[in-house]
Amino acid sequence: MINLPDPVPYYRLVWEIVRQVPAGKVTTFGQIASMIPPPDGIEMDDYAKLGARWVGDAMNRVSTIDDPDVPWHRVINAKGMISLPELSRSAAIQRGRLRDEGALGEDAEVVDFEEYGWEGPDMDFLDEHDLLIPKPLKKKRAPAPRGNAMPKKAAAKAPPAADPSSETRIPPWQDAAANADAPPDGETPDDEAAIRPLIEDDEPPSVQLPLF
Repeated sequence: MINLPDPVPYYRLVWEIVRQVPAGKVTTFGQIASMIPPPDGIEMDDYAKLGARWVGDAMNRVSTIDDPDVPWHRVINAKGMISLPELSRSAAIQRGRLRDEGALGEDAEVVDFEEYGWEGPDMDFLDEHDLLIPKPLKKKRAPAPRGNAMPKKAAAKAPPAADPSSETRIPPWQDAAANADAPPDGETPDDEAAIRPLIEDDEPPSVQLPLF
């Protein structure tokens, strides 16, 4: 298993992103990971497999202590469900808050991304934090125009495009989805595994970790 080289700045960035999610909306581990470029020393292929799990680690740090500064309850998995152990105190808190905010129906266990999926922070926030355009949760939403797919600072750091005549810079998940006609987020049928978008919404570990 490849370890996150420096967890502290990565976790802090995850928490700052989560603070942007408004009440009544939800995001996923994979959507957050899709905004963050691979940490130094981590290959894109490895980050695609581990990014969502590292985001889950960051959220475990704050859900365990119910940190009031981070709305951790608005982060769920790619199936639209809570990932914490079903009978845990944290899961009960998360379920109750999502229902209070209207993102989860009274008798429902799955959030409807088409209605309550977050579209991500504004471009100023992305540019300020050197982030990429988030992978969309709403499958019906048209993909962002390629020319606007990456904030200015992130675009300046990106490798040259395959077509040297083009100044377009696009996040890896969008390139993969566009080329393979893959769904923008969530679970992919087994027979379509070959076209799964690069950042996968893997289940984060359910082990609760203490805040360092």
